[in-house]
Amino acid sequence: MCQTQQIKKNYYYDGLNHIHYRIAGDAKSKLPLVCFHMSPYSGDQFVFLQKELSAERLVLCPDTPGYGNSDAPSTPPRIEDYVELLMSLCDRLGLDIFNVMGFHTGSVIALEMGRSFPDRIKKIIPIGIPLMEAAQQKELSEQYSVERGYFSEEEFLSNRWKQGLVNRGGQSNERFLSYFSDSLSAGVERGNWGFAAVFKFALRECLAEINQPVLIPLPNESLKMNSLEASKFLINAQTIDWSHMSSDLFEVNFKEIADAFNIFLDK
Repeated sequence: MCQTQQIKKNYYYDGLNHIHYRIAGDAKSKLPLVCFHMSPYSGDQFVFLQKELSAERLVLCPDTPGYGNSDAPSTPPRIEDYVELLMSLCDRLGLDIFNVMGFHTGSVIALEMGRSFPDRIKKIIPIGIPLMEAAQQKELSEQYSVERGYFSEEEFLSNRWKQGLVNRGGQSNERFLSYFSDSLSAGVERGNWGFAAVFKFALRECLAEINQPVLIPLPNESLKMNSLEASKFLINAQTIDWSHMSSDLFEVNFKEIADAFNIFLDK
């Protein structure tokens, strides 16, 4: 196996906003993989996985607009808007045909990109697909259409800190702080924009229109059963049981994940 590549950080300016991204590996060997993170974090979520995968392919991990170090759009975006902005980054970097992977919010971005660009996206790996019944989706859409209560709720910040500590799994202190600071940097208003976009999106209809091969990993995390249900609406999907992995999978299991991704992507 080739050695892992150094991760380079850079910005793409689309004329209105900057999109921050991390890139590693060589585009000449195999099809690139573009990874979309969950809200409210950044592409740094995949740093260990990106290093591991970059031994065999180019791996691009952008910060979704409004998160990490990417500028936020002027108004709350839709999933389709995220896809358009992130595809413009891929265009600028010369990525013609490539694979996509996403986690939670990122899984929806990956799926919609696959649906919108079937000639350019070869394979899709969505982890944690938030497919829900209409009533729950409406409730969550309303919940995430308001500002985060950093200043309006006395215990909001401390509760987030405590909840994070309980769910941190195998994260080191440094990585936990990195995640936590990412969640704060998204801000009071736009911190919920990614979630709001997901729960306003017609995910069920999107799934039915995807023809590419899709690999749906099923780690032991909050959206496992939602992902399993989503697999039923996809024409060409397979699932893989990752019950031994938890929500800290990208910190603890990145080598196993990279091996599974390479097997699927190289078929």
